[in-house]
Amino acid sequence: FAKAGSCLGFGLLEAKWAMLLAKLGMGVSEALIGVWATVWVQANAPKDSQARWLGFASISAGTGNGAGSAVAGFCSKSLGYSFAFVLQAAV
Repeated sequence: FAKAGSCLGFGLLEAKWAMLLAKLGMGVSEALIGVWATVWVQANAPKDSQARWLGFASISAGTGNGAGSAVAGFCSKSLGYSFAFVLQAAV
């Protein structure tokens, strides 16, 4: 919820200080997900396929970052920079 709220805030806010706080919230929530996702996978994945699941987690993070940048790049000219952040909050 922190990530979605921060993305929505960054997309809708106009004051620079508020946007900075929202971006900080996005960074902190992404860092926590990155750290705890591997711990969760290691604790819950079957022992014989942990490496595969850790690989899937890493690949999905990279794919999501790449796809998000592409969507933002294509949509920013016609829909504005905030569209990508509001879309990310909705997803």
